[in-house]
Amino acid sequence: MKGLSSKLTSLFKLVQENDLKVVCVTESHLTSAISSSFVKLPHYNLFRNDVQGKVHKHGVCVFVHEDILVDCVTSPVSNALMFRLVKQDVHILVVYRPPSYTVSENEALAHVLGEQVLGKEVIVVGDFNL
Repeated sequence: MKGLSSKLTSLFKLVQENDLKVVCVTESHLTSAISSSFVKLPHYNLFRNDVQGKVHKHGVCVFVHEDILVDCVTSPVSNALMFRLVKQDVHILVVYRPPSYTVSENEALAHVLGEQVLGKEVIVVGDFNL
């Protein structure tokens, strides 16, 4: 089984062992039918941009430790999340670009990468399947 739900125990162990404060996940495979409480990590806020449509794969999510102040959380396109770490004044853009993206989906992602990040300190992470 793929996706976050089947790997939550391993993720929790990794987070604890390495004292991670921000964890970005691509190909989360989360849908609206999966409650956030089912994939919650203790002391972490969860931000999601879930799978849209009939294909039960893709999606991204982010776990941010409750001690880290975050704002400006947006989902600029499907399979992407952008947020700002307030204290550091740094934006993080998490992207999963599936190989099946259409030309218009690629153009929308390129617009986000080329326009919405201008004038900001941005860390881009994810899987672009390039």
